[in-house]
Amino acid sequence: MNIKLIILSFFLLSITDVFGQDFYSVIAENGLVIRDKPNLNAERIGKFYCGEAVKLIEKTDIRLQVNDHNTSISGAWFLVTSKSGLKGYVFSGYLLKKEHQWNIGVTCDSNLLVCSTTFSTKKNDFEIFNFQIEGQETKKDTLLLYEAVFNEIGDKLLKIKPKKDLKKIEVYYTRMETLNEWGSTKNSDSIIPKWKGNKPFIKLEATNNIFYRIPITDYENIRESTAKQMNLERSPDWDHVGEGWWIPRYQYKGIIAPYEIKSILLKIITTDLNHKTETKYIEIGLSYGC
Repeated sequence: MNIKLIILSFFLLSITDVFGQDFYSVIAENGLVIRDKPNLNAERIGKFYCGEAVKLIEKTDIRLQVNDHNTSISGAWFLVTSKSGLKGYVFSGYLLKKEHQWNIGVTCDSNLLVCSTTFSTKKNDFEIFNFQIEGQETKKDTLLLYEAVFNEIGDKLLKIKPKKDLKKIEVYYTRMETLNEWGSTKNSDSIIPKWKGNKPFIKLEATNNIFYRIPITDYENIRESTAKQMNLERSPDWDHVGEGWWIPRYQYKGIIAPYEIKSILLKIITTDLNHKTETKYIEIGLSYGC
């Protein structure tokens, strides 16, 4: 797929809705009830799936509070609509704000169903909504996942549910960058230079205890920041186009080296009821293809 077509596709997606509209993901595990009026006694007209994207039509001033598994959740009645056209009032305490409209993704973009990928560690069950993987493996303290569709992990909804009672879960996020990961260029001594680094970890805040939003990656600014820090210059074939993806290239240690944001890294720190702490990692490899 030509990179110009990819950019055009995302541009068209960004302008198809009125500027300034808000979108949310549903974070009710068993689905979110839709009513015809902003009242708990109003008629039920349907249900939105967990992970489904909805568009805000109107926020009301009618507030309410519910108790869910000994957790008090506050919110208001919102009038929303789904991509399939289902419209009604829902409790905003089970909505989490999105950056993108609807659910952007090649294999998971559906009007009717919410697809997801699930995986587990010894202590937790994980689910990333509107996202698919094509393989996984475990190396030491890291679970390696490989995405099936290029670069669509940003803005996804992540659910982490403990298999048993824990005192605390902390979730952190960063991006891993590489130069010449493919090993396609050698210098005169046949040495393939490789560089891999990552930005500082960012803590992700939980919503309703188990839901998190994976941040959007600002690829261009991250790349330019790294190039500046490492004194990299753009190579003569900077705008080389590979199979299905544009490959930015820099001059690195005297040779031409392609640059990638290779993967997304999640750090999961769990503390059990005996105050024992354990750190595990989930690395999600980006496919850079379609």
